[in-house]
Amino acid sequence: MKSRPILIDRRVTGRRGHTDVHPEHGEADSVRILREAQKSLDLRLEPAPPRTANPDHAALLDLERDRLLDEQTFTRWEETHERLGDCYADALAFAAADRLAVYLGPEKLNALLGKLFARPKDDVRVLLETPPAELLARAGMPWAELARRTAQLQASERARNAEPLARIPERSARVVVSRSPERGTKVEVEVTGEAQYRVIYGALGPWARTPATLARLDVRGAQDAPVVRATVPVSQARGTRLFVAIEHDERTLTCPIRLHAERLVLP
Repeated sequence: MKSRPILIDRRVTGRRGHTDVHPEHGEADSVRILREAQKSLDLRLEPAPPRTANPDHAALLDLERDRLLDEQTFTRWEETHERLGDCYADALAFAAADRLAVYLGPEKLNALLGKLFARPKDDVRVLLETPPAELLARAGMPWAELARRTAQLQASERARNAEPLARIPERSARVVVSRSPERGTKVEVEVTGEAQYRVIYGALGPWARTPATLARLDVRGAQDAPVVRATVPVSQARGTRLFVAIEHDERTLTCPIRLHAERLVLP
């Protein structure tokens, strides 16, 4: 008899990283990567509890196997964070912070962050503030150069950790949406190469950047199954925008890795 995956549905309280992906992401969004970088620097300079994203893993994985780390990785940070998930996005921010700290030194870096995170004016003077891209360029580290240096760190870390990385199997995931008169809308996920994973999902309101509530579906399939499928229990009406992400706990990296993230409209 064919085994069926075990499904556990539960609410998720944390919503960090699940944000709307818009083509107009720009300067305001790009500051978020620097805020993440500042947190990472604080962890380096002061004793702190262990973080979810191990800094040693900052550059171990490709962002995506068919995508390079480039300037837009940072300037469209909300999109990057949503695609990668909390753990690896935090690690990437740590890597960028490391490159900034090495190049600028503590004093110049603190001065730069002080300008970037100064309280904005609440009047027309806000229009005269210097954009983050210009501040970085003045410091000698424009976005493109920061991306290039972070990519170099990523490549060196991959080479240094080639043996454990080689043990990580290939995995892939996708979301399949269908509709029939008899059953209505059906949202399925398929994961190849991993028997246990979780689906994080939630509906988006008409003007919402993030889902008001996220749910989590834990899936446990047979260990020898080449593909493990699960149906996401959604009951929203046609035309509803839905966010779906698929993650698994990577044992080699001791870090949750996001296999796929997608925003879709229910047919």
